[in-house]
Amino acid sequence: MTASSLATLKSVLTAVGQPVLQALCLPQGPDLPAGEPALLDPADGVCAPPGSLLLAVGCRPGAADAAAAIGQAARTGLSAVVVKCYGDDLTPALAAAESAGIALLVVDDSVPWTHLHLLLSAAVSGDRWAGHEPLSAVLSGDLFALANAVAALVGGAIAIEDPHQHVLAYSNVPGQVIDDVRQTGILGRRVPAEFRLADVYEQVRRSETVLRVVLDGIRPRLATAIRAGDEPIGSIWAIEGDGGFAPDAARALADAARLASLHILRLRTTADVERTARAQGLRALLLGRPGPVVDALPTVDRLDVTVVAFQLADGEADPDGTLLTRTADLVTVFCESVHRTAACLTLGQTIYALLPTSPGADRTVLPALVERVISRAVESLRVTMRAGIGGTVADLAAVAQSREEADRVLQVLAERADGPAVATIADVRSRTVLRQLQEVISGDPRLTLEVLDRIAAYDASKGTGYLDTLRAYLDSFGDVPAASLRIFLHQNTFRHRMRRMTEIFGLNLDDPDERLVLWLLLRTSC
Repeated sequence: MTASSLATLKSVLTAVGQPVLQALCLPQGPDLPAGEPALLDPADGVCAPPGSLLLAVGCRPGAADAAAAIGQAARTGLSAVVVKCYGDDLTPALAAAESAGIALLVVDDSVPWTHLHLLLSAAVSGDRWAGHEPLSAVLSGDLFALANAVAALVGGAIAIEDPHQHVLAYSNVPGQVIDDVRQTGILGRRVPAEFRLADVYEQVRRSETVLRVVLDGIRPRLATAIRAGDEPIGSIWAIEGDGGFAPDAARALADAARLASLHILRLRTTADVERTARAQGLRALLLGRPGPVVDALPTVDRLDVTVVAFQLADGEADPDGTLLTRTADLVTVFCESVHRTAACLTLGQTIYALLPTSPGADRTVLPALVERVISRAVESLRVTMRAGIGGTVADLAAVAQSREEADRVLQVLAERADGPAVATIADVRSRTVLRQLQEVISGDPRLTLEVLDRIAAYDASKGTGYLDTLRAYLDSFGDVPAASLRIFLHQNTFRHRMRRMTEIFGLNLDDPDERLVLWLLLRTSC
């Protein structure tokens, strides 16, 4: 790459674009050369060549480690530091960057660091494709670089999609023209629902040539299927710019589709190997047999982890397990799109996901993510699901505990047909504690009171309702008007029953310990 074709901070910001990436400060101006992105290693500190873009993974903008990384990056001669907001005040990081004289960029919290790394790698190398280098020069597996190369050849912005309209990669050549649909697809990593037109995609999939697609509300496009043999494994789309496509755009797109199949297959193979290793590690942890395989799981040195358990709702017909398998695939793909190192597997009728979780993360973030998974299942597979979220743990040895909590949440959700589809262990803690007490009590015949057996036998022989009356009384904390309403009994009749019970069975309801034990035994026998 010649000096004149070097990427700059301005070209990188333009290529990636808002709201994905924005500049907070540019002390040395926007034309400072921008090198390859580098990940911050907290153990080794800043180890990157001068001019690099440092991705401050795990650093909160107000923390001391963020300020230290910014200062070290400036002393090392890096061009910029990239941080995430995480909902914190950016002022401390901004002050540190301005003081050190280094550019500070902020990336949207929803963009995975691995995704950003690919974007920046493609952005800083984007100019090398301005000379129309052959597509074969693109490194195998680098779909973003391929998209940039194709964009230069066809004269239009490129998107590479999988068979389910998930965006795998896209071009970010400075100055390329896009529309709102393309921008939404980039941010959401999937084509917007209103343009996920089955008949159009079917035409592209079946066609042996490049098709021109013209739809209302969007710019014209060229599209062609990406195949591995006879199997469609995706599609590649080019958006027409203001000057139209290059004369040989269709041929270039067809050539790109053939090369893209090799890239996708390699990525798929690598992903399958990594996914299998993570699933084996998760299985070992969930079954209490940790070993070397757990090395493939998300690290817990910077992020905590949480187990989420998914189940098909009662009534979903799945005699051969096909629906469960398809649902597990959907859960896996969705979770990995959000957290690349997420681990998923199916045990019995339950799909488990081990998700990296930011320490101290907002309690609403993970439930919102899980609800999106369930919504996607409803949309794509027409199935209803429920999900239990266990506690967040900072040690892989505690994953089994998080899994047990997730299972208990599912048990509580299954008891209430009209209840929520998603809950955390914190949401249902009282009910899960009660279930655990029920298990303990039912498993030990010594944990009972003989008087309750006598009352039950008396009700059975005399047709009285003393046990239900006592339960209503204790559930209402001794409030007779409220208790009588619970069982639709007149207050005078209710009081008479309570007096008769104390006379016949010798109950001492003035003793708080006896009241507590009676209530627990009655609650756990429900």
